[in-house]
Amino acid sequence: MTTLLTHSLSEVVATSGPIPEGKLAYLQERQRNNLYSFILKKFLERGISKADLARRINYDPARITRLLGAPGNWTLDTISDLLVGVAGEELVPASRSLQNISPQNYMPEWLRPPEDTQLRPLREQPPRADSFLQKKDRPRPDSGILDRAA
Repeated sequence: MTTLLTHSLSEVVATSGPIPEGKLAYLQERQRNNLYSFILKKFLERGISKADLARRINYDPARITRLLGAPGNWTLDTISDLLVGVAGEELVPASRSLQNISPQNYMPEWLRPPEDTQLRPLREQPPRADSFLQKKDRPRPDSGILDRAA
């Protein structure tokens, strides 16, 4: 059975009843991913090391590695500490309506290829094991020679 999200999240806005648990979970994960991507982008732009960040905000370096390794269920204090330590900034709340927003698979901005990038073809396949044989000497799949070897 295949399940798909609806084409937009507008139904969350339109309904006055309870929001389905699956939608809430999706939106929570989306928010975690957005915050993680935002802070990681600032971290990469600033170019500081994880060790420097750990010293700046008095965290264990292993904790910084875990926090910056993947999106997590960060507390507001952790988000504040990371943002101040990375960029000397505070998070100012802003929101946008879910009206006409489509659900999408998460891909952080830093993983997305630049728009002007063209895909390059993969390198050529290695030569086949029987490529040393002349074409006329190669066994044909329907000749039965391959069946007898087994």
